Amino acid sequence: SVEIYDITGARVTNLINKNLTAGFYSLVWDGRDQTGKQVASGTYFYRLTDASGSQTMRMTLLK
Repeated sequence: SVEIYDITGARVTNLINKNLTAGFYSLVWDGRDQTGKQVASGTYFYRLTDASGSQTMRMTLLK
């Protein structure tokens, strides 16, 4: 899965929530939350989770 969190740790949206076969993938976040509302510019975190564990990285959203 790939989830987006705001600076307070609140989950903003879930971009992928399914099993994928091994390989290279790319995805684009449109800057919207789970309800479709545009979020503010700022620092966000994305967490990639697979069967072996998870990794969290920081990103900056600029509008």
